[in-house]
Order: sequence, then C-alpha cells, then structure tokens
Amino acid sequence: MPLQILRIQTMHHQRDRRIILDLLKDMPGVTHASANLAERLIQIEHTEALSLAAILHALRAAGYEASVLV
Repeated sequence: MPLQILRIQTMHHQRDRRIILDLLKDMPGVTHASANLAERLIQIEHTEALSLAAILHALRAAGYEASVLV
C-alpha cells in the first residue's frame, strides 16, 4: 500500500487537523490517515486505486495547500 507524507502549509489549528483527517478518511481508498499539527505533516496510507493527484485535489478544494515530502 502506498504511503504519502505531505506538508500542509495552511494547517494551523486543531480544527484544521480535524477537517483534513475527516476529509481523508471519507475518501475511497484511504486506509489510514494521521496528522502532526506541530510539524504540519500528514501521513496517508491508501490503495493503488487512489492517486496522489486525487488526494492533492481534494485538499486544495477544501482550501489547504500541500506539498509532497514522500
């Protein structure tokens, strides 16, 4: 299963963390998601059927800018 680590530059508050995790957990193909607010990082495990582009698009549509670390 692919693992993506993203930096979310606009994740500043616990509320942002919850919104992002809820968004990711509702996406078909996401098997696990966690977030570190202090470092503004999220880790996403997902199936091959879910593309990184789709994840980035969903985050941007929700108003969050992400950069790919891994």
